[in-house]
Amino acid sequence: MALLAVFLTLLFNLLSGFNDGGSLMASLLASRTLRPLLIVLLLVVTIVVSPFFFGVSVAGTIRSGVVDFDRGGLNVLVSGLLATVTTLTVLWRRRLPTSTTVALVGGMVGASLVVAGPNSVHWFGVLTVFLSMVGAIASGFASGFFLYRLLLYLARGVDLATGLRLGKLQYLTAAIQGLGYGANDAEKAMGLLALTVPLVTRSGEAGVTPSIVLATGLTFGLGMVLGGWLIAGKMGGRIFRIRPLDAVSTQGAAGLVVLLAAHLGGPVSTTQTTNSALLGVGAGDRASKLRWGIVREILAAWLLTMPAAALFGAVFVWLLRLASF
Repeated sequence: MALLAVFLTLLFNLLSGFNDGGSLMASLLASRTLRPLLIVLLLVVTIVVSPFFFGVSVAGTIRSGVVDFDRGGLNVLVSGLLATVTTLTVLWRRRLPTSTTVALVGGMVGASLVVAGPNSVHWFGVLTVFLSMVGAIASGFASGFFLYRLLLYLARGVDLATGLRLGKLQYLTAAIQGLGYGANDAEKAMGLLALTVPLVTRSGEAGVTPSIVLATGLTFGLGMVLGGWLIAGKMGGRIFRIRPLDAVSTQGAAGLVVLLAAHLGGPVSTTQTTNSALLGVGAGDRASKLRWGIVREILAAWLLTMPAAALFGAVFVWLLRLASF
């Protein structure tokens, strides 16, 4: 059972590369400033080094701040991960980026309610995740809007050649995004691996070790390569046509918001923050350029993610019981 939990955690992280990795790559690919292979390498390296600079407080929040695993045991963990993986796979197939954070919390809460009842859920932790998500969406939109307007003002009168050189700022903003992801979203899988790996190795409480950080980064990078392009294609070209200035504004705004949330210990969704920043950038130019039909579709997916994952979590508890796990 513990080995299955480790496998499912790595699978969850792989699918995070499909989902979150696609959102991280979207504006980078659409602006055509950086090569795809360089984008993947830059993001993976910054994700791996980030926890060593910014700590692993978010990993602690996921490991012990949402549900009481001592009450629910591995049944909750395995059922919750199965629910999360199922939810992410369904939405990825429909090219809908969602929050891996919300999916994970929903799956764990749904499973824990069935296995151990309402007292096994840390409702304040769930509320913290929800408020962090709402705050990140609002902050992402506002920071994208104002950063775009600021850069547009500073770049007035700049000739085309200089403007193209300014697009190289994406090396910096992409690195900021990777650092933000590594200090926040990536730590969800790290926290879960810190729970399950010691059960397999029988080594006691291991915490978030360098090997866990490296495994998380590499699995996420593999997910970006295998499946991230599907989400990147939708977010990078179908909401509005992204130019280098749009990409710089989106990446810089989202990365700074996620880093701030990580500093405060709030597990936010990089996907939602990045996509909200992208919408803010588009609105900062003109709201009419946004394709609102796609925006509504994405918002609907965000709203449905948690209840869908919670339902899947409950269902998988019953299925595992039938299978005598």
